[in-house]
Amino acid sequence: MTGFLRQNRFFTPPADYQIWLIGLFGLAGMVATFISVNRYASNIGEGSTFAKVLEGIMPYAYAPFFLLLKPLYVPASGQLLKKPTVKVLLFGFVLLLIGVAGNSRGLFMTGITAVGIAYLLGLLLGKFDYKIINSKNLIIAVLGLWIITGPLSNLGTAMVIVRGQRAHLSSSELMQRTLQTFQDTKAIQRYRATLNVVEKYDWDETYFDNIFLSRFCNLKYNDASLELAYKLGKIDKGMVQYSIDKFLSTLPTPFLSFLHIKVDKQTLNTFSYGDFLYHRSGGQFALGGFRTGHFAGTGMATFGWWYLLALGLGVLPFFFLVDLFVHTYTANGVTYTYLSLAGLIEITFFFTLFSVSNFSESVMNVFAFFIRGWIQMLLLYWVLLFATSKMSFFKRFL
Repeated sequence: MTGFLRQNRFFTPPADYQIWLIGLFGLAGMVATFISVNRYASNIGEGSTFAKVLEGIMPYAYAPFFLLLKPLYVPASGQLLKKPTVKVLLFGFVLLLIGVAGNSRGLFMTGITAVGIAYLLGLLLGKFDYKIINSKNLIIAVLGLWIITGPLSNLGTAMVIVRGQRAHLSSSELMQRTLQTFQDTKAIQRYRATLNVVEKYDWDETYFDNIFLSRFCNLKYNDASLELAYKLGKIDKGMVQYSIDKFLSTLPTPFLSFLHIKVDKQTLNTFSYGDFLYHRSGGQFALGGFRTGHFAGTGMATFGWWYLLALGLGVLPFFFLVDLFVHTYTANGVTYTYLSLAGLIEITFFFTLFSVSNFSESVMNVFAFFIRGWIQMLLLYWVLLFATSKMSFFKRFL
């Protein structure tokens, strides 16, 4: 596996037209997964293999953003052309519309976050000029801060307000309802006011007023999960069985059928680890709320303190696999470091691994990543890279 990943196909920078095509394939996966069908409808099934492939290529929609950060994946000797800033911004706007239509902040926020994380990493590696404090960058920073804390925050709040209706509305209706709510500043203010009311609840995910900042903060989820585990007081057999079934559900259906393993994927995918932990600790109307669980609480309820050993055994090979996306070479006595585009596209997932991603809900997800997520990530990237290399006809248009 190491030798396969280190081969040139993973570290030779794709042509610009390939990156645009990869991004368009990712957009198509998003449209098919979130818009052409109602992903949140209660009667939605496990889906075909093709549907799973479309869902798997969604992260590659963020590929065009990295055209703005070429020094990270282009060798130092490569010639960098003018950045396609306007085209990337237009592409990002389309991504924003898809996120609104799909009622998912993550669809567009993941890409924005990936650019921010990758840029900071580039500063540490010396890929970008560290003298970033100037009038131009200051204006861009202020404008970006205003957009995130102003219009984007209001849009995210509007999406949350209409979220309870998304299982019963089409994508066009959902977008229309969201935009109507976005324009109703009083409705947004009333919603935020309800979050500031201090009352005692057995579960509360309110952390920051800003809907996006709260998505990147996990301490409250950690504490809430530990409190639920404390209520159980011991290793819970229900949590053990659920964790095993959830782990098995990550395996492809044909593989499970071949081994005669019966797992109800459809039911397991209708609630989260946080939901089930809340349910086992006595919470009412728990399943289906998709509460944000945390591996500390679910780990204690499933394994006791042994969850720390399981986490340690999983994290060590995980970081080794992530490090394989980094390549170094020496030329004229100087050592250069650059990254595979495959790793950059998933950089938000890697950097938020134990904080805000679904991955952080249980230590079992680390091992699920080994048996499916990692292989799927590499395979889909290689397929997209190979397919787009045969589509040079589109070079004149992109």
